[in-house]
Amino acid sequence: MYKSKQSKSRRKNKNRKGPINNGSLRINNQYLERSRFPPLPKELEFALTAYYHDERTGGQTTQAERITPLCEFNTILPRYGAELYQIYRHARIMAIDIHMEIVNTSSTEPLICAVGCLPLANCNAITNPQTIVSVPGTAYKQVGLSTGMSRATISKRFVTEKMLGELTIGSNTYLQTYSEALSAAVWTELPAIYAGVIAARNGATWTGIIDYKYVYHIRWSEYSIPSLGLKPLNRSPKLMEEDKSESEEVVDDWVQPPPLPKLKKKLNASSLSYAR
Repeated sequence: MYKSKQSKSRRKNKNRKGPINNGSLRINNQYLERSRFPPLPKELEFALTAYYHDERTGGQTTQAERITPLCEFNTILPRYGAELYQIYRHARIMAIDIHMEIVNTSSTEPLICAVGCLPLANCNAITNPQTIVSVPGTAYKQVGLSTGMSRATISKRFVTEKMLGELTIGSNTYLQTYSEALSAAVWTELPAIYAGVIAARNGATWTGIIDYKYVYHIRWSEYSIPSLGLKPLNRSPKLMEEDKSESEEVVDDWVQPPPLPKLKKKLNASSLSYAR
C-alpha cells in the first residue's frame, strides 16, 4: 500500500510541467508583463518647476524684486513647459508655490524681505517691500548681519482661484497658448506674486544672494495638432528658397503621360442570355 502511493506521487511529479509548486500555491502568467495602457488624457494636471538665482554683490540701495503673474507665464516657462505645448494647446496656472531663500552677505546692514500677492499694476509700482507688509497674506522676515548663518527662507502658496475670487475654468481669459506664454503679461488687473528684498535702513547699501524656486501647478487641455508638412519647421530662409527653386524646376520638366486606353468589356454567355 505504501509503495503504490509513493509511485503515484512520483508519476504526478514526473508529468508536471513548468515550475514546481505545491497544490495550495498557483502561479499564473508569472512571465507576462502588462501590455494594456490608457490613452493620452485630454487633460493633464501636474507641477513644473522654475528656478532663478540673483546675486547682489556690488552694493546697492534699491530693492531686488521679482514679479510673477499668477495667470500668465510672462515669457518665463517652467522646465518642460515648451515640450508639453507640443502636445497640448492650452495651459491654466491653477496655483504657484514660491520658496525664497535670502542670504545676507553684508556685515553692516540687515535685510528685510517680503512676499505677497497684488494686482500686476500695483506690483510694478512697489519700490520697497515694507509697503506691502500690511497686505493680508503677505509673508515678511528680517535677515541679520553677515555672520555665517545670516539667512532666511519664505515659503508661500498662492491659489489662483482664491486670489481671483472666481473659478479659472469659467473664462478663456486665463488660458495661455504657446505664443501668449512667450509674450509679456497684458492683464495688469490680474493678481501677481511680488517678492522683494532691501536693506532695513532706508538708503543704505546692501549685498546679498537670493534664490527663487517656483512650482507651477498647471492644467493642460486640448490636443495640439502639429504641422502635417514633410519639411521641418525650423528651416533657414536660404534653404527654403533653394527647396522652392528645386521644386519649380521639377514642375517645369514634368510632362503629362498619355491617357490609358479604355478596354472594352467582354460579354460572356451569361450576360448574353440575360440580355435576350
